[in-house]
Amino acid sequence: MTEIDEIEELAYKPPRGYKEYEKGGIKDEQIKNKEIWLVQVPECLDLEDLPKIDMKKLEKGEYRFEAKGKTFLASLELETDENMGVLIGKGAELKVSKQRVVKRLRIIEHVTLPEIDYKQVIQPQKMPEQIEGMRTRHVPMGYSLESKKRSKSDKGSKKRKKSSA
Repeated sequence: MTEIDEIEELAYKPPRGYKEYEKGGIKDEQIKNKEIWLVQVPECLDLEDLPKIDMKKLEKGEYRFEAKGKTFLASLELETDENMGVLIGKGAELKVSKQRVVKRLRIIEHVTLPEIDYKQVIQPQKMPEQIEGMRTRHVPMGYSLESKKRSKSDKGSKKRKKSSA
């Protein structure tokens, strides 16, 4: 058996949550002389729930809107990957269109983080007991920097002299 015979034929598996477009695809005539955008939305937002977006506000920067009780941020990217193309229907087959994606509209869910009371959360701990004859070379995680003080037993190390043999 050769190496080629041993290679399994890999089948394409769409990503989790993929929804198949059932309208027969896009025809070349439908996108002629039109600007093509790539719209990326999170799984929790359906395109049907997407409100009208104020393009003037979007072009100025991030645009914030609410849908389904959640807050979303929309941002517009004018530069897209040159290798990004559009598949169009040609009979029963698909082919790559000559037109390219011009802009990318990226929508992400905005999550508000609660305020953290660091005085309540961070509790300084005492340094572990110093072993006689040993020297602390670093502060272990979770210990405060104020507690790192040289002990009396922690004297400077003596360097060995190189022999001139």
